[in-house]
Amino acid sequence: MDAVVILAGEAPAGQALKILREKAAQGCLLIAADAGADRLAAAGFQPDIIVGDGDSLQGSFPQAWRIKYQKRKNFTDGEAALQLALDRCNGWVWVLGALGGRPDHQLANLLMPLHSSAPERVRLAGADWQGRYITAGWHVIEGRPGDTVSLLPLTPVSGLTLSGFEYPLQYYEAQPGDSRTMSNVLSAEAGRISLSEGCLLAFSISDPKEYDKEYQHEADR
Repeated sequence: MDAVVILAGEAPAGQALKILREKAAQGCLLIAADAGADRLAAAGFQPDIIVGDGDSLQGSFPQAWRIKYQKRKNFTDGEAALQLALDRCNGWVWVLGALGGRPDHQLANLLMPLHSSAPERVRLAGADWQGRYITAGWHVIEGRPGDTVSLLPLTPVSGLTLSGFEYPLQYYEAQPGDSRTMSNVLSAEAGRISLSEGCLLAFSISDPKEYDKEYQHEADR
């Protein structure tokens, strides 16, 4: 089963809220990193587990299992929550609330799966985007034709090949900071990505209004 980790960044909206509702309905584990519990409560959900030192937590959640750490530690609450989710669940781990707030926190949240046991199992989501970590092998990005897909090399990448995109590549060597793989476009409902070595962070970006329409349609039925 999947798990959801909620950080203390932006409140779930659009795609992120859609995923949270789906996973909660499926009974998936909801793990909050400290004030992520407040983000969950504001969206109408309660955490199963709260991980952290409690320095930013505002609400009271007596029903949640608490894993409390000292404030002086050599890892973030988010990293501890992510690793707990990877250890306890064998499906995807969805991380919500990774952006918003301090820029150092945002960048650390995007990079922390590289320090985890299985970055390829981590998925990210915001109001109008989803993210995933692409490692060596073949991968498929699904979406709508016209969706924007950006691939950010987090490490040196070799053998990068893209098909099903408006701008294909063959055996490209990409370095961190390389902008050639930014803002590509799906030309079909699925794009194929392969690389022989390295790690990419793939962002799929679409119109959040489409997800609002989906929920309105479900609410009207």
